[in-house]
Amino acid sequence: MSINIDVITSRNVAGKILEADEVFMETESGEIGIYPNHATLITIIKVGLLRIKKASSYHTFLIHFDGIAEIEKNKINICAPIIEHIDFKDPIKQYENKHIYETEEAFKKEILAQLEQEALEQAQGVQKVEKKINIVEQKAQINQLKILIKKELKELETELLTTKNVNEISTLKNQLKKINARLKACEYYIS
Repeated sequence: MSINIDVITSRNVAGKILEADEVFMETESGEIGIYPNHATLITIIKVGLLRIKKASSYHTFLIHFDGIAEIEKNKINICAPIIEHIDFKDPIKQYENKHIYETEEAFKKEILAQLEQEALEQAQGVQKVEKKINIVEQKAQINQLKILIKKELKELETELLTTKNVNEISTLKNQLKKINARLKACEYYIS
């Protein structure tokens, strides 16, 4: 008994490509082997080789991008963007297949690097926003302190106007200078 294999790609519907005695493919959980009367299974197939054995010969295909395989008893439906037959006897084709695989790996690495860069830029943007929020909060606190200092200053000025004692006036003037210095410091930090 043999297994019928149907392939659907983004380029076209390839239809039945082979009958096989055994099929091997890469999945998310590793390589699986499929034999006649296999249990029903739907799995994600990964970039890699699809090896099909009929009698004593193997046919090898390269799956360029992830896809899906649906397995039912003696039938396999494979859906992947690009599946290409590999002829290991042809050295030029071998080189091309290796080049295609390396190019795709480089493309994946480039995309991954771009995604990492975007994530880094977003994280830096969040940090900048957090810094601005902290600055705004600090300015609000300083403004509150400034209001309290001005209130204290008015109270001191009122006390100074009502005091007749010379020693007290001198002490109040010194306190007034200190409060004015604190007020200037607050205004400096706000600006």
